[in-house]
Amino acid sequence: MNRSKRIIRFILSLSILFLIFSSNYAQTEKLEEILDQIDDIEYTKTDPSPGFEAGYKIMVNQPVDHFDKESANFQQLVYLAHKSFEAPMVMSTEGYLIFRTVTSEPTTLLEANQLTVEHRYFGRSQPGDRDFKFLNIKQAAYDHHRIVEIFSKIYKGKWINTGGSKSGQCALFHKRFFPEDVQATIAYVAPINLAREDPRLMPYLKSLGTDECWDKIKAFQHAILSDWETGYESFSKLASATGASFSKLGPENVFEYMVLEYPFSHFQYGEDVCDAIPASESPVDSLIAHLFQKTPPIFYSDQGYEMIIRPFTQQAYTELGYYAYDISELKEYLRYADGSNDFYIPDSIDLKFNCRAMNDIKEWLDDYGNNIIYIYGKDDPWTASAVELTGKTNALKYISDGGNHTANISSFPPEMKKEVIDSLRVWLNMEITVPED
Repeated sequence: MNRSKRIIRFILSLSILFLIFSSNYAQTEKLEEILDQIDDIEYTKTDPSPGFEAGYKIMVNQPVDHFDKESANFQQLVYLAHKSFEAPMVMSTEGYLIFRTVTSEPTTLLEANQLTVEHRYFGRSQPGDRDFKFLNIKQAAYDHHRIVEIFSKIYKGKWINTGGSKSGQCALFHKRFFPEDVQATIAYVAPINLAREDPRLMPYLKSLGTDECWDKIKAFQHAILSDWETGYESFSKLASATGASFSKLGPENVFEYMVLEYPFSHFQYGEDVCDAIPASESPVDSLIAHLFQKTPPIFYSDQGYEMIIRPFTQQAYTELGYYAYDISELKEYLRYADGSNDFYIPDSIDLKFNCRAMNDIKEWLDDYGNNIIYIYGKDDPWTASAVELTGKTNALKYISDGGNHTANISSFPPEMKKEVIDSLRVWLNMEITVPED
């Protein structure tokens, strides 16, 4: 009798698995039939990311200039991770280039589908015209709006946009110009800089950590720069071994600026790791190896220039803002750096900073930015230019104590996590399972 029951249960299990497989296969077929009917996209099927039923690499035709009907088009890279037609859609508004679907925290939390959108002028989303005239906040927001227009005909449930750092900025920009596109926004560690080189960042950076930690940081920087030739020789040797070259920015510039960047990077991603800073009397090769770990040379290299550095610099020094370094204690050693990160900008280009662009974003968020959750890390230097709530909206802001540029909801204490989940339940009018700690 028991054997008969086991056989029956086994047959039922196989039947259920068959029904699930059949249902998923039918959904995938239906999705591809719909995608085939959309004129402005080209797609190829990819292996689905874990937790999804299907994955697609999609190139979306976008106007270079959304305000000119005669504009040329470019193809914008989007990755679609499909779970079901009934599930919500999370749009990850990436601020740089992308390589695949990286499942966002809101996607996991909401058991959602996900669209991951590469930013215009980065990676493979390159207009033919590289003068960057149309690389700005508003054009990017219109890119995201058009993607919502296309895919909301397929996914008719709740829409959420999200991103971290520059990607979080993009989510806020999209929300500002098209607040009805999404029912909620979760912006992680997204700064709102209000100057070409925002003066709030360096004082905030210096407030982080202990005096002992700063003593080690300063000693580390001095040890590298005080014997300039030896430090540069070690830098050049390790750069060559990693395959990085710096003809665009100049290797001498890069050497000095990587040392200047070190404190910012240390706190941006560090987790009380001052003990990991090599002693100043360590061999110079050890010092440079640690420098490369904290300030990866790819961000200054020829290899990353066209796809990352040049478009980022264009945005930072025309609208988004950035920061400059306090070089007062290192100035005697510097031969090239003057402390301004505008060294990224080619000498032949004179970029004008539009201070109105980010002030417009700030004012709108202050007065009308509803259904937004802002997440920051207390030990992240970018928190210096975090959004400040005015009380005019229902937006929520959380600063993770001890968190840095990787701060997220899962790191919150239970009461904060519950507040986030409860707010999303109301805003999205849907059930959300509270993740277990």
